[in-house]
Amino acid sequence: MRYVALIHGDNKPGFGVSFPDFPGCVSDGCTVYEAIRRGREALTFHIENMAEDGEGIPRPRTRRKIEEDPHMAEWLKGARIVDIDIDNQPPAVVEAVDPFVRSIGEIFGRRLARFVESSIVPDLPGEGWSGVRAILLLESPYENEVQEGHPLVGKSGVFATKGIGENIPVMYGISGPLGNLVEEGDSRVWRLGIMNASRLPLEANAYQENDNDHRANIPAWCEFEKCLRYIKPRSGKLKLDRPVTERNEAALLMERAIVQDLQERLNGIPVENNLLLVCCGRIAQRIFERTRVPDGVRTAYAPHPSHGGWGKSAGRMRGVYDGIAHAIR
Repeated sequence: MRYVALIHGDNKPGFGVSFPDFPGCVSDGCTVYEAIRRGREALTFHIENMAEDGEGIPRPRTRRKIEEDPHMAEWLKGARIVDIDIDNQPPAVVEAVDPFVRSIGEIFGRRLARFVESSIVPDLPGEGWSGVRAILLLESPYENEVQEGHPLVGKSGVFATKGIGENIPVMYGISGPLGNLVEEGDSRVWRLGIMNASRLPLEANAYQENDNDHRANIPAWCEFEKCLRYIKPRSGKLKLDRPVTERNEAALLMERAIVQDLQERLNGIPVENNLLLVCCGRIAQRIFERTRVPDGVRTAYAPHPSHGGWGKSAGRMRGVYDGIAHAIR
C-alpha cells in the first residue's frame, strides 16, 4: 500500500517525516534517505498497533486529495511530498512453536512477542536431561545471559562455581562461570542442570536494541516494561506478598504464563532417583511455589549466587552443598 509522506526540515539538524493520513505518526533522520527509511518503520509499527487494537486502517489519499484539503495548508508549507510503500496487511499471528511466546503475544500483542522472543534463554543442558541428578533453578536471565544464550554466566556464574568448587570434593579446583562449564559439557559438572524460573528476562536492560528494533517504537513496550517491575520489583519498591488486587492485571497474566511455562518444563524433566532441585533466590522461589513439583523431585532453597550470596550464607549453604554432592556422586 502506498501512503503520502511529508519531509520537513533542511538538514539543520536533520529531517522530520509525517503522514497526513496518520496524525501523530512521525519519525526523523539525519538525511532524507534515513528519514524515509525510519518513517516507513514507524508507519509499519503504527499500523500494526492500530490493527491489534481493532482500529480501522485509513485508505491512502492521493497527493492531489491531500493538496486540496484546506486543513493541510499549514502542514504542507515548506514540505516535500514523497510516496512510501508498505505492506499493511493485518499482522500475522505469532507462529510460535513455543506456547510461552504465544502467551506473551496474546497479552501484549504480536509485534512485542516477536521482539522479546530473541531474548528468551533456554535451559541447560540443551540436549536433554539424561544423567542430570541436580538442577539449579535461578530467577531470570540477565543481559549477559541473553548475549551468551544460556543461563548462569558472568559474575553470578563465577560465584556459583566458586561455592561448588570449594565445597564439593569431586569439583575441587573448578573455575569459570558455571553456566559456561555446563554448556561446554565439562565432565565435572555433567550431572548438573541449570534453569531460570522465567526464561524471559525480568529486567528491561536485558532486551537487545539495534537500528531496526527500537524498544520505544514497539507497541505495548511501555506496558510490558511496567509489568516486569511488578513481577521482579526492585528492593523496597514493591512487596512480593502484595495482594493481587493491587497489582497490574497484565502483570498477573504475564506471571501466570511464566508459571505455566515453568510447570511444563518441570514436567518434561525425566524423574530419576535422587533428583534434587535447588531453588535460588526470592523471585525464583515465588514463581516455583506456584507450580506443582513432579513426584520424585526433592527440593532445597538457597540465596541467589549473585553478589557472593552463597558465601554470605555459608551455614545455610552447607546443607545445599551436601545435597548436591549426594545427588551427583
